[in-house]
Amino acid sequence: MVRNMDGVRQAKKQVYEIFWNGTQPFKKLVKEMPREVLETADLAIGIPAGVGEKLLHAIKDFTRRLEPAFRDLYNAMEPAVASHAEQAIERVRPHTAMIQARMQELSQNHGERLKARMHELESLMPQITHILSQIQQVQGALQPYVNEMHDTVRQKVEGAANMARPYVQPVLEKAKEYTKDFKSNPFFVIDDEQ
Repeated sequence: MVRNMDGVRQAKKQVYEIFWNGTQPFKKLVKEMPREVLETADLAIGIPAGVGEKLLHAIKDFTRRLEPAFRDLYNAMEPAVASHAEQAIERVRPHTAMIQARMQELSQNHGERLKARMHELESLMPQITHILSQIQQVQGALQPYVNEMHDTVRQKVEGAANMARPYVQPVLEKAKEYTKDFKSNPFFVIDDEQ
């Protein structure tokens, strides 16, 4: 199949590093946000997610309660259906060999096509590795601009949070009273030290 699996592993590692490095400015920005901003965002995300989570739990509970009734229905119907099922299986049995042969043929064809695609991938690995290296270089070159943008966004959000604090704080306090029943786990880690 692929003789150079190390190249594939290396490309996979490079892609992972590119995406990991790309998320770090956002993670850093979230850590530096004022508490009120994170709490507001957490409520905005957490309440719909919590309602959805509660709905899923209600559906699971409902299906768990219905399971014994379905089991009893199945047990009652099984003897009546079994004789008809046996007859249907006997009628279909001669056709299964034909289907099985066709599936074997398709499987073999797909195996050959997969080998061909893997060889194509192997031949493209040097180009993929080169492109990924270029992306990493561009990412490194853009880092000063990302840092500057990070600082600017953080300052603007902090400024907006300070201006909105007298208006947002009472809403947050009141919302906390009513959201305990609906909100899911926090989306953002909010340090109590902030």
